[in-house]
This record gives sequence, structure tokens and C-alpha cells, in this order.
Amino acid sequence: MTSKFTQRPLAIATASILVSVLFSSVTYAQKGPRSGDRERGNSLEQRFQSLDSSGDEVLSLDEFTANTSERAENKFNRKDTDEDGFLSFEEATTNRRGEATDHSEIAQDIVDCVAALTEDNDTIIVPETSDFSSPEERFNAVDTSGDGLLSLEEVQDNALNKVSSAFESMDTDASGDVSYEEFESHNQQRKATRQAIRNCINELENDSVV
Repeated sequence: MTSKFTQRPLAIATASILVSVLFSSVTYAQKGPRSGDRERGNSLEQRFQSLDSSGDEVLSLDEFTANTSERAENKFNRKDTDEDGFLSFEEATTNRRGEATDHSEIAQDIVDCVAALTEDNDTIIVPETSDFSSPEERFNAVDTSGDGLLSLEEVQDNALNKVSSAFESMDTDASGDVSYEEFESHNQQRKATRQAIRNCINELENDSVV
């Protein structure tokens, strides 16, 4: 079977899978609906409408990225535990359980596992091994100044790049805006891919025979 390395999954990463939204190469800062959101009055349609500030029934890049810097700043402030205005490697890569998730050593196995799942679900998008780079690699990619610390500006620039990439992937007809149909399709792919990656990681990390 030929792996489908077409669009890359966006917002795949929950903290337990690909660490933080600040550093994951497959995460975007605009949150999609979680399970049960429709019952709580936060349906996918409502999410789309909340982003569509112009009311023209399509999303522009500006609309899609409108809250990105603010979200990145909020997360930066939560991670900056010593309140020195910078994120150290430990602050940036440690999750709420005090761990720095690293799946780089099983990256190819994860990709192969997800690729196999596409035989039964063509909504799943196969990731690349680079999506599972080590915490050090992710940190260094954001640390453009090379000083061993992340500034708010670096974190915001990184977040904006991720969200912009998500928008480009979502805009399948390259029209420069995103329709609700494209938004919905992307959401379905994102959810299916995120679940596939989670299942594969669980399987690979719990591969005992008894």
C-alpha cells in the first residue's frame, strides 16, 4: 500500500502525544470541538461562525489567525513558572505531569502503524517521522536566536507559522479562503488522525505479550 503523505495532520498533538502546542509540528492554535461539544452548545458550525467575524461564510487567513498571538501568550505565561519572561528548555518541554514526552525513537514505527490503519479509514492522514522529533529538536526549532531560551516573540512566531500552515492545508482548492465544507473535512481528518496516532503510540508502548 502506498502511504498518503498529502496534507499533514493539524492539531494532532494532545500534550500526551506530541508535547505542547508551542513546539509540535502538527498542532495549530485554533482549537476544534471536542467530543460532546455539540451538546454543550459549541458545535462545529458554531465554531466556524465564531471565527467568521465578517459573516461571509468563508474564513480568511486573518480571521483564522486572529487569536493566535493571544493564545500563545497565555500559554507562554502559564509555562513561565519562574516569571522571568523566558521559557527554559525544562519549562517549555515539560507537561503537566512533569514529563517531557519523546517518541522520536519509535517515530518510524508510529508512521508505519498509522499507515496500516488507512486501509480501513481513508480519512486518516499519515504523518511524517519529523512530526515526532525529540524535545531538543522541537525546542531548538523555536529558539531562533539560539540563546537556549524562548522569548514570547519566538513562541508567538512559531504559533503563527503553525496556524498559517494549518490554514493552507485546509484550503484544499487554493482559493485563499476556507469554506465550511473544507473546515468540516479538515476537522474530521484531524480527529481521525489524532485517534490513530494515540492508538498506535499506546500499542507500541505497551507491546508486552502477556
